[in-house]
Amino acid sequence: INYVIIGGLTTVVSLVSYYFFHYIFLDPQDLFQLMAANTFSWICAVSFAYITNRKFVFESKSTDKLREMLKFFNARVSTLLIEMAWMTLLVNILHWYDRISKFVVQFIVMALNYIFSKLFVFRSKENIQAKGLLHIVLAESVADIFKINRIIKQFKRVRASQIHRKFVAHAFVLGVDTA
Repeated sequence: INYVIIGGLTTVVSLVSYYFFHYIFLDPQDLFQLMAANTFSWICAVSFAYITNRKFVFESKSTDKLREMLKFFNARVSTLLIEMAWMTLLVNILHWYDRISKFVVQFIVMALNYIFSKLFVFRSKENIQAKGLLHIVLAESVADIFKINRIIKQFKRVRASQIHRKFVAHAFVLGVDTA
């Protein structure tokens, strides 16, 4: 629940700062100006988010704050790129209203930020075990996909062979030369 509250406050910081920078840069239809306003908004929001997530959400006890902060900002750069891609798509390609687009995209970003923070930034022993379990599940899923793919290919070969035999048999009955 703390993450939702802090995430909501971070969203408010992001939106308010975006709207503030929006009025400074004026034209959200200009891609450069849109990205500049969004980037400044991101810097304000991520700075606020690191401080509050560290203290109130994940209650980090890490003594290496610089490393933790760098991991946090790196994770947030990933979601910034995702956010920029969505904003470009919605505003510049689909011509949605920029403020509504920003609001919608924030929910996607908030979910991704939590996942990245939980698994990669503020890692406890439980998180490390969960991450290990996630890797095992993903590895098994990939292995299962390859197994299924091999089975499908084998089925197609067998099925093609069966169809070919039936074709040859029907051609023989009809007196058609298949050679």
